[in-house]
Amino acid sequence: MEPVIGLEIHTQLNTLTKLFCSCATAVGDEPNSHICEVCSGQPGSLPRTNGKAVELAAKAGLALGCTVNERSVFSRKSYFYPDLPGGFQTSQLDPPICQGGGLTLADGKFIRLNRIHLEDDAGKCVHDEARGQTLVDLNRAGTPLIEIVTEPDFRAADEAVEFLKKLHAILLRLGVTLGRMEEGEFRCDVNISLRPDSSAPFGSRCEIKNLKWPRPSSMKRCARSVSMTRVKRFSGRPASSTRPARKPAPCAPRRKPRITATSPSLISRPFSSPGSFWRNFARKCRNCRRKSRRVS
Repeated sequence: MEPVIGLEIHTQLNTLTKLFCSCATAVGDEPNSHICEVCSGQPGSLPRTNGKAVELAAKAGLALGCTVNERSVFSRKSYFYPDLPGGFQTSQLDPPICQGGGLTLADGKFIRLNRIHLEDDAGKCVHDEARGQTLVDLNRAGTPLIEIVTEPDFRAADEAVEFLKKLHAILLRLGVTLGRMEEGEFRCDVNISLRPDSSAPFGSRCEIKNLKWPRPSSMKRCARSVSMTRVKRFSGRPASSTRPARKPAPCAPRRKPRITATSPSLISRPFSSPGSFWRNFARKCRNCRRKSRRVS
């Protein structure tokens, strides 16, 4: 069986304030000390897009050979999590800020990127096992992220690990992120399926959420491959599913279904920035690229 792997890398942007408000993105401060009516999901609050976050997202896209779109729209992905105060996450589906591009591995293989889009992060649940309570810290809620989505071009775990290392180094070098894995500033979701050989169509996808560096390893891939092989052998074709990374893959419970552009829970956000906002950034990025070419 040949594994087919795609990655979704979530990277926290190196900004002083959140994506839609002026609250600080500082780490390690008193819980719920950096929140306001916007990032705590209060009705009637008016968000405002952080221009620095858009600039960093475009900068990452240019470094990875992406096309920076002149128009991009934010949308609401509605689902319930205890640490998601508004009951929705603000993200981008169509069109995102960047499309295309990719990275070349050491052996010359080119890994294609599907897209890079902006979104805000959720809060954090803190489980107090001694008192049997779960507390919610919203300091992280609204922190700007970019999600870098690859095409399913990986055929081995080593390729995925090499790609993550190279991508992490590039984003650190550019100052796009601080990349502190222990703080969850660079993490990824792994989509994996199996097929008999390279000529067969892709199988059903299984997504493993929130793998922290360097956890997307050969052991994880093998465990998932064995699990899905057993499902194929005894139950036929498995349904696509999403599972957390904190438990061994064969026994991990299923999570929420994937939200796509046609999902009824996806709503275009009414405060989406005007076209001139995105066009100005796209024009600025193209000018920077021309200048860098002249210098080189």
